[in-house]
Amino acid sequence: MDKKEYFNQAIKSLKKEFPRLKARINQLETIQKSSLKLFKWILLGDPKKRIYEYHFFLNGILAKAMNLSESFAIELDRQNPYSLNMILRSNYESLASLNYFRKHKDKRKQLIWGDKYKKKKTENKTESINVLTMLGELDKDTPNWLSVVEDYEEMTQVIHPNRKSHLANIKPQENSDSKFSSMFTFSSYCNLDEKGVEMYLNSQINLFNQILKNVKLIDDIFCKANKIKKEMPKIKGEK
Repeated sequence: MDKKEYFNQAIKSLKKEFPRLKARINQLETIQKSSLKLFKWILLGDPKKRIYEYHFFLNGILAKAMNLSESFAIELDRQNPYSLNMILRSNYESLASLNYFRKHKDKRKQLIWGDKYKKKKTENKTESINVLTMLGELDKDTPNWLSVVEDYEEMTQVIHPNRKSHLANIKPQENSDSKFSSMFTFSSYCNLDEKGVEMYLNSQINLFNQILKNVKLIDDIFCKANKIKKEMPKIKGEK
């Protein structure tokens, strides 16, 4: 079974397990399909088949977001908060990078070709931009969001080996009469309630939508600059 089949299976399982969230789950599925059309259109839509430097950046961002979106559905069905938080955190980083790329023309080379170097950096090496710098700017540019940096740090708390990570898979012991006792159950897996699943769904749909919108915006800017005429596909599944 390939990853796409696992994705489809996870979508079906989530709809069955959480029928109230069916509309949101459908939305996630539809946006995933739209992202593939967008990917093909950006890289293959130029009638002269020209490849520009910025394509390497958009390809990397979009391919990662698409693959992580498939993994998100699978890990949500498995109820794995560790993987879910890593995926959402990565999406925040991608969105912050797109925002930075769009705003700072002088930093685009760094965003396309940059890497992180620990000690020695020779002249032919390009240093990447610190992700916290980009997240801080995204935070300022999205005042309608509660806090990009705080959200990112909360996700990091679950991933890092500290209190929130240790407690993520612990729940009160349920008695035979369906009441909870003071005892705890330690488990290798987690059990998200409907509210938790909805929270993760909303976060992923919002972030993935914003990534796709910014990818479209950047491509449109470069198309106009290079006199490339093409009509970008609409992202279906937007709320």
